[in-house]
Amino acid sequence: TITASVGRGGKNRPEDVTAVQVALNKRAQAGLKEDGKCGPKTIGAIEAFQKALGQATLSFPSCHCVD
Repeated sequence: TITASVGRGGKNRPEDVTAVQVALNKRAQAGLKEDGKCGPKTIGAIEAFQKALGQATLSFPSCHCVD
């Protein structure tokens, strides 16, 4: 579970970023390094996942990504 927003404009707490990276690697085979850093690849993977779900690309994940 994440405790704060992750992505462009998010709080990007390292433990939350890592949780999102793990979830994106598991659910979307994103190939992200699970390092807790919210860089361009992580932001791009969040946006691609949201787009695939038909959501607006807000850059921080909804609960669908990490639940």
